[in-house]
Order: sequence, then C-alpha cells, then structure tokens
Amino acid sequence: VSDVRSKFGIPLDDENRPLILARFKQYPWLDSVHIHVGSQGCSMEQHASGAAKLAEFVEDVESAVGAGRIRVIDIGGGLPVNFGS
Repeated sequence: VSDVRSKFGIPLDDENRPLILARFKQYPWLDSVHIHVGSQGCSMEQHASGAAKLAEFVEDVESAVGAGRIRVIDIGGGLPVNFGS
C-alpha cells in the first residue's frame, strides 16, 4: 500500500501510527513490519533513526496485542555504493 507521500507503504508518522496500531489489534495475522528509509544516498544516521523508530513501534504493538506478535522486522533501503570502483 502506498500513497502520494510514500512509494513503499504507509508512513509511520504521528497521524498514521495509531491507525497502523489499530490494524494490528484488528487483524491477528499481521505479524511483520517493514521500514524503507531510502536507497543509495541516505546516511547511516538516517538508517539508524528509521530502525529506532520501527523498534519503538514494535514495542507499542507488542504492548497492545502481546509479546512475540511481531515475527519479522525488515529494514529496507540501501547504503551508498561506489559503482566505479
């Protein structure tokens, strides 16, 4: 699912966070989360910040619906590569 603000899904922002959490409460088959910071140009700090934000969300989900619910945490995006070398 994507929208005009994100080509890789629903942004995990203050507006969407409670809506996404509600879906985890509503659908017990949801057991995975994914974040895609960006590709080929995001700093390590940006990747670390995205991973920390996702980890915090996982804690919120598991507090709401039970520990062990999240089985997969996928950190997407890529690190810059020098293709000329």
